[in-house]
Amino acid sequence: MKVKIKVMIICLFMMGLVFGCAGEKKAESEWRGTVEQENGVRIVNNPGEPLYGNLELVLEEDLSIGNEEDNNYLFYRAYEVDVDSHGNIYVMDAGNFRIQKFNRAGEYLQTIGKKGQGPGEFDRLRSFYIDEENNLYVSSGMKIQIFNERGEFVKSIPLTFQIYDFWISPDDFIYCLVYTFAAGESSRRVVKVDMKGKEVKEIDRFGSIKIVTRKSGGQTAAFILTHDYNHSMHLVPFQYKGLIYAYSAEYSLFHLNSMGELDFIIKKNEPYQPISKREKGTIIQNAKDSMSERGQEWPEDVIEEACQFPEHRPFFSDLAVDEKGRIYVRRVRSVLEEEETREFDIFSADGYYLYQTEIDFSPSLIKNGFIYRIKTDEEAGTVRIIRYRVKNWDQIKTTIY
Repeated sequence: MKVKIKVMIICLFMMGLVFGCAGEKKAESEWRGTVEQENGVRIVNNPGEPLYGNLELVLEEDLSIGNEEDNNYLFYRAYEVDVDSHGNIYVMDAGNFRIQKFNRAGEYLQTIGKKGQGPGEFDRLRSFYIDEENNLYVSSGMKIQIFNERGEFVKSIPLTFQIYDFWISPDDFIYCLVYTFAAGESSRRVVKVDMKGKEVKEIDRFGSIKIVTRKSGGQTAAFILTHDYNHSMHLVPFQYKGLIYAYSAEYSLFHLNSMGELDFIIKKNEPYQPISKREKGTIIQNAKDSMSERGQEWPEDVIEEACQFPEHRPFFSDLAVDEKGRIYVRRVRSVLEEEETREFDIFSADGYYLYQTEIDFSPSLIKNGFIYRIKTDEEAGTVRIIRYRVKNWDQIKTTIY
């Protein structure tokens, strides 16, 4: 009897494999998008639904870094995390004007930089990038500072503007996001800069934001209010071989290759979502409450002008790329929703819409089978860098083929 049961289980298991494989082939043959060429650029037009449906990421916390009793583990306004080729963890600790380096087990290794304006010192941390040789590039104020793998200062590149997210190409050019202020407006641009800090080329330019002014007490204040429905610009390095940049007013992701040339564009068929009166009211009220907490009172019409509501919601609010080239696009939910999870679209390295997934928090980094999170508890006054192992990482598909 036991033998029969075992045989039956094995047979059923094998049948499941056969049908499972057949199901995958069927799914692969049902991708309903199109691929076209336009001026030598490949354009992948994806349907509104992912090929493989919803993906559940099975997470297991395996590391926590942070300790208020030890200055080496004490973070203040930690904004960014990255990992080098050895698995060492770098944390941009902006409030303490430093980059903290830990090994893969979370043990403190080194502090890079300190507050100041001299060589190897930071006055305002924006972002950082680690290249294939583990050199560290840090955007701070009006310069990029370069450190070698040992954390030793190498040189500084002066800039004529502040840059945000950036990538260093193999031929030593800087591709970066820049906000340029002129004539009462802020322009958002993607530019190419050489190692002397000179702008070589403007790659793209997106919608401008008007700077609102208000006179009070003989003084003129200039300000911009940011909120969930602002259209935003994003740039992420792509496997050291290029970058992805995007502007959230359109569902289009632009891929530049290692030479900085536009290689392909990823698009998704998704309708525009107009912003309702109720949504605008919620955002305005949240802005009023936030300013009241800081002792500021603005008339509602001034707040509404400063919000500068676009015609429709942004499609996304963040981008990430893992080591396999999968692209994670964080979708924008309605401000009226009470759902706490974050929703992501996942695309393959070659531009196909694979999955949709939800995560209970905002990831700071997705890499090598781990998801890193900066967890801040404002009431307790604690900051932790949490690493989660993705238990089903190897089962996540990388393309449709």
